[in-house]
Amino acid sequence: MYQCLNKFRCGNKPYMKCWPKVICVNRTIILSIADPKTSAHNRLQNYHRPKKHQMERPNILEIRTGNELKKWYWLKAELVNFAKIKRVSSAGSKFEILERLAMALDGKDHEIERKDKVISKFNWAKEKLTPDKIITDSYKNGENTRKFFVTHCGQKFAFSIALMMWMKENIGKKLSDAIKEWERLQQLQKDKNFKSDIPNGNQYNQYTRDFFADNPEKTIQEARHFWKLKRKLPVGKHLYERTDLQLTEK
Repeated sequence: MYQCLNKFRCGNKPYMKCWPKVICVNRTIILSIADPKTSAHNRLQNYHRPKKHQMERPNILEIRTGNELKKWYWLKAELVNFAKIKRVSSAGSKFEILERLAMALDGKDHEIERKDKVISKFNWAKEKLTPDKIITDSYKNGENTRKFFVTHCGQKFAFSIALMMWMKENIGKKLSDAIKEWERLQQLQKDKNFKSDIPNGNQYNQYTRDFFADNPEKTIQEARHFWKLKRKLPVGKHLYERTDLQLTEK
């Protein structure tokens, strides 16, 4: 059963079957009352309940242009749910989804650049792993791969962004090469001046790094405080600026 949630009739049938549980007809949201908690629309409504003293973002469902969408900071989960409602692919990174949604809002072509299909059928979650195992295009991190690395690298082993990027870029090499790369990265981290690469989409990590570079005497709690204030602003990319220290809750 599907029911129109608007308080007024929109001229369309108030009850109808829709895709998959949510559809927008003349700005009227149709929602499954059989399973409301799992709908993309209901999740987005929960995200947009403003808190006390919080600078209110516009409801993502009310945004009409790509430029307006890009001004604000969104969680990936919000963009994924919005993409489902807009019938736009939610595949890829957060910024890929954002760009796709922005193009869709502006009425532009938002086709996905198709990646090559995975050829290997090797199951990294179940198969026995050895140092001689070739890294395939089906590689995925998981308990099985973690167990392998802990066995050969020690209990201090932990997956890192740098190692994951290396694995993706070195298909055809062996796991023994991955072990050597992890050891190399560990040595680099002993250098006080070493800074790992931060992916473009990780605004929080970049913000905190820049924050402490400018304010070495401050704490991580203070960095998180100003990050929360900064991400509420419609500034596009949320990068650290010294003027952020003047931001307040009001």
